[in-house]
Amino acid sequence: MDRKLWRGGSLLLALTLLLCACGGDPQPPEPPAAEAETAAEERLPPLDVSVTPGRGEDELLFAFTLGEWLTAFHNEYDYINTEEEWLHWGTERGIHSPYASVYYEIMPDAGTYVLPFLSAYVPSEEDSRVQELMVEFDDHAYQDDAYTLYEELCYHVIHLLLPSLSEEEIRAVYTDLNALSYDDLRLNGQKYGSGIIPLRLYHKDGVGIYGHFALGDYVRLCIIPVTEESLQGFAQQGTEIRTLGEPTA
Repeated sequence: MDRKLWRGGSLLLALTLLLCACGGDPQPPEPPAAEAETAAEERLPPLDVSVTPGRGEDELLFAFTLGEWLTAFHNEYDYINTEEEWLHWGTERGIHSPYASVYYEIMPDAGTYVLPFLSAYVPSEEDSRVQELMVEFDDHAYQDDAYTLYEELCYHVIHLLLPSLSEEEIRAVYTDLNALSYDDLRLNGQKYGSGIIPLRLYHKDGVGIYGHFALGDYVRLCIIPVTEESLQGFAQQGTEIRTLGEPTA
């Protein structure tokens, strides 16, 4: 994001000396409009990541909408134009929802799949509370710079939802999950689709994070809302559950 520096040191010093000589208290000058606007952006309220029920007990949603998330993400990481019309289409069901859903692809240049991009599932165009967020990377056209961008997107997506985590913790999470996704490629013939069971899932405060990669598919870092009940369901199906902030064995 373009942040303009206000340079007024010499003028401020002169005003201070003049006011002191006249016996008055120096008053700080008003910041220019651009600086005030930047400060206002930085004061955006945090996203409400609480988990809400969807169209039934078998659908979980984040409380924030896709539009709210896009605005917050653009404020943190100037990667996308929040006013653009994103490619989207209906699906018979979501990845973790048995109901008809809408899938969105969010990228700087629509249709440029050689670069990593963001995507999301929501219940409908009218109800855009988020079912799932993903960072997707096409490994078949692998380039170091593109993968570096993918990792940076992973970082900012996690940081936006879990700002209490340190940079070291966040990078450790996505590095571990991406490595696991690549290691599992030889064994996992299942492309990403409805009912997928994560191999390993990190979670904190209702935010679940896992990775996936299969032959002929994208590398994905996925974020979903979770509850104690849904975590137990994943664990019963073989998912390794790790709580962020707790030591691992």
